[in-house]
Amino acid sequence: MSKHVGLNFGARFFKVVELGGKGGTAEIVSAQFIPVQNGAFADGQIMDFAATSELVAKAYSTGSFSSKPSALALRSGIVVAGVKVPFINETQLRNNLLFIADQYLNINLGEYSVDYNIVRIDKTALTANVVFVANRKDTISDYVSIFNSANVNLGIISDESIALCNLYVRMQLPMKEPTIILQTGASETCVIFLENGTFARRDRCNIGGDFCNSLLANDASIPKDEIELAKTNLGNHKSAESVKKIIETEYLPKLLDEVDKSMQTYVALGGRAPKRVYLSGGGATTHRLSNAIKDRFGLVAEVMNPISSIKSSDSETTNILQQMPAVLNVAIAMALR
Repeated sequence: MSKHVGLNFGARFFKVVELGGKGGTAEIVSAQFIPVQNGAFADGQIMDFAATSELVAKAYSTGSFSSKPSALALRSGIVVAGVKVPFINETQLRNNLLFIADQYLNINLGEYSVDYNIVRIDKTALTANVVFVANRKDTISDYVSIFNSANVNLGIISDESIALCNLYVRMQLPMKEPTIILQTGASETCVIFLENGTFARRDRCNIGGDFCNSLLANDASIPKDEIELAKTNLGNHKSAESVKKIIETEYLPKLLDEVDKSMQTYVALGGRAPKRVYLSGGGATTHRLSNAIKDRFGLVAEVMNPISSIKSSDSETTNILQQMPAVLNVAIAMALR
């Protein structure tokens, strides 16, 4: 049984999940997908306090969630990777990391909450490679106020990328291989690099499901209200062949161009070349995505699916999870904290 109710704000939905079961797989007991109003928030920032508060209240009043504390994953405003710092011992390194962050992040640490991961330590060269993650304290305060106004106990706030890396470890996926988690969302895709199961770098590109939808609307003349149906029912929809062609020839090449740039940059900065890709988010089951990654990079790609079973009584939620099993991964990761 999870210790928290997991939360995640996406571009289209506010996602809430509570788990049962044990181990690294998740048994969905209750889940809610609440549509996000345009302008309620953007890029992790609350734009409309009242609308976002109403969104949270609706999710909790609609779903059957327990009173356990909630854990929210945010998209951090600042991620600085590849910072090489002097190393004497781990205790001294951890004690000095905020001082080091002050030198590298170029921010007022009084205004930010800073987290970090030690990616690797070179005891021969006496250096360590560190990644820093920072969120504005006033942004965190805004989210706390939102949940307080909805009478929700917000116990933890963390970074989306770190949450997914923790889920990777919880699922006992290969630890020694340099790995990418490709988190595919509506407005963007995040390329998350892991080394030894530890968050090492994150790149973001503005190519996601919305970009794919715009291609389908413009090039295949599919009505907007049919696009999602066309994408998820390729075997039955009248425009299936057009959808497949556009995804294969227009959407996936552009997406993988961005992934390629990220991989080249990561290796150029001293990272180890990835050996495997895990697909996460709503677009993880996009037509031919895993095959396209294998064809282009020679890497095995598979959906990162922590769900062992679904016990939710909500048929709509069950249907969404059956079509997109990785859409709740960030919220699940927070529920498992």
